[in-house]
Amino acid sequence: FYAGSCHDDIDDKDFANEMRLILWSLDRLIRQNSADLQASVEIDEEKCRKCLTCIRTCPHGAVELEHGSRPIISALACLGCGLCVSSCPALAIAFQDKDNKPLSDECPEASITVFACKNSAAIAARHIQLDKRVHIQPVPCACSVSLNLLLRTLENGSEKIILATCHHENCQSVKGHNTAMTRSRLLGKIPGIDPSYIAHFPVAAGESARLESFLARQM
Repeated sequence: FYAGSCHDDIDDKDFANEMRLILWSLDRLIRQNSADLQASVEIDEEKCRKCLTCIRTCPHGAVELEHGSRPIISALACLGCGLCVSSCPALAIAFQDKDNKPLSDECPEASITVFACKNSAAIAARHIQLDKRVHIQPVPCACSVSLNLLLRTLENGSEKIILATCHHENCQSVKGHNTAMTRSRLLGKIPGIDPSYIAHFPVAAGESARLESFLARQM
């Protein structure tokens, strides 16, 4: 675990919140038997094609092979970042908790949709005055936002999408920053989509002023 100034520029309140999260995580590992834990995501056996994309992409080694062929999620290792969910070509993996899905099917009445990592940008956004045209959508990690979800968000009426991630090498899910950056570039290369429709912006939990300034420029 990393906390305090070695993690990012934060105040005492943010540091206390980080320490509480660390203590909760340790308590979860120590007190609970792995058999009692439930993974944040689940694999639909009927949809699964055993392509093993989930095993290759999981940054935490949380996907294991049962009987040499069937992938299963280890609840003890899964942090619920959602990278396997957004990467599965068969759409066979989903979040267990419906409230944890990155975006509902309802179109937000906003010009700008910000997919904000709950560990960084979503925290920073709590302390700023948002323009009514900006919709903050907290996500478990920016890597949980698939290319299909980005396309659907534009189709639903958003004029611009911002993937607000942790800084490089400061991501709890390891691959969140780089995955979001790659997908934003891919979206901009699709014929008929202007690259200016999407932006990738890394921000720490304590950088509220920096996020507010960035959003003001986007408006």
